[in-house]
Amino acid sequence: EENGRHYLVMEFVDGRTLSQVVKLAPRPISERRVLIWAEELLDVLEYLHTRKPPVIVRDLKPDNIMLSSTDRHLRLIDFGIAKRLDPNKGTQPIVKGMGTEAYAPLEQYGGATTDARSDLYSLGGTLYFLMSGHEPVPAWKRGSKGADLPDLRQFNDSVSEQTWRGILHMMQLHPDRRPGDAQAARVALGLK
Repeated sequence: EENGRHYLVMEFVDGRTLSQVVKLAPRPISERRVLIWAEELLDVLEYLHTRKPPVIVRDLKPDNIMLSSTDRHLRLIDFGIAKRLDPNKGTQPIVKGMGTEAYAPLEQYGGATTDARSDLYSLGGTLYFLMSGHEPVPAWKRGSKGADLPDLRQFNDSVSEQTWRGILHMMQLHPDRRPGDAQAARVALGLK
């Protein structure tokens, strides 16, 4: 804050979004590479979710993750609709918004409280896209129209049964059926 005006200063990331990386890739990105990225993203989510109060990203998606061309690590960008989780009041918006359809869990569409499990749903959708090149079927279509999430392995033969089951676990429609935190997501993906 300076002279009564608020400013948001962010690191300049020289690189590409993961959406751009997928579009430029000549073939689906390997499970091995995506799971390395998953570890990095789970570290970020674990950090955010354990703040006092926790920060819920609510718009985790390939367009909001950059791969730095300088150090080859990921940077999470655009916290425009992030929320602080107040245990007494639920999530409190920092900026109003719903997220991106293909990556938003059902609870982001209504008055339900979002929490760490909401970001884990979005991470599952992101991993699905990274390994398939296809956006996942939106949660609302899966919930209201019975649309299925196509098997990721039909798009990428490097994907193991363990990883596919882990992504399905992360993308369960009801939050109580998802991993509860980043550590549980690591276990679901076979990273721990």
